[in-house]
Amino acid sequence: MEIIKEDVFNVPVYGILNIHCGKLPEYRGRAPISRAIMDGNDTLYLTIHKIDSGVDSGDILLEKSVIIDDEDDVNTLYYKCSFNCANLLIEVFEKLISGKKDIFRKQKPPRKEKANRMITDAERKIDWNESVKTVYNKIRALAHPYPTAFTGFGGKKFLILRSKPYPAGDSGEKPGVIADVNEDYIIVRCKDGYIMNYDVRDENLEEINYKETFKKGDSFN
Repeated sequence: MEIIKEDVFNVPVYGILNIHCGKLPEYRGRAPISRAIMDGNDTLYLTIHKIDSGVDSGDILLEKSVIIDDEDDVNTLYYKCSFNCANLLIEVFEKLISGKKDIFRKQKPPRKEKANRMITDAERKIDWNESVKTVYNKIRALAHPYPTAFTGFGGKKFLILRSKPYPAGDSGEKPGVIADVNEDYIIVRCKDGYIMNYDVRDENLEEINYKETFKKGDSFN
């Protein structure tokens, strides 16, 4: 997690290159895959760039787009990025040995001064007053073993590892209210619909009995 110093990255002729799983400069710093999903993007960009004295701020050599499918979570998308990196590195070396000039381009000025830091607890907490899409994106963006999305109930944290939107007519519940619960899943109301949560655990990642822990009409917070 240390920044490589100038007396190191200036030694190689072409500098030191970094593979960053996010579009630059928009997704500088930590957790670019998770943040791209949380932001509702349908595309993620692998970026090959030079290391400089900043954080993911060096000149860009190559970009490659990776589609974010509706069923992707942070783990499946990380696999897609890893798979695509092999071919991308071939392109990198072809460019470097081509002898062409100006193969790098400067980054545009970032819209925010500081790079992203680690995902915070505030970012992990689910707000059931948001849309189904927003809640679903947060849960899949933070899927275990990444820092997991959580909700509150009875003064405790409950981690939601997997979910999916649940098509149902409006039964009149307020956001956060449990519309149905059985042995396999918990259906919760969001602002504009319902979401099925089918892997909910306690804050120690231990499995729980849904029907013993919750009942229909209970409310998450």
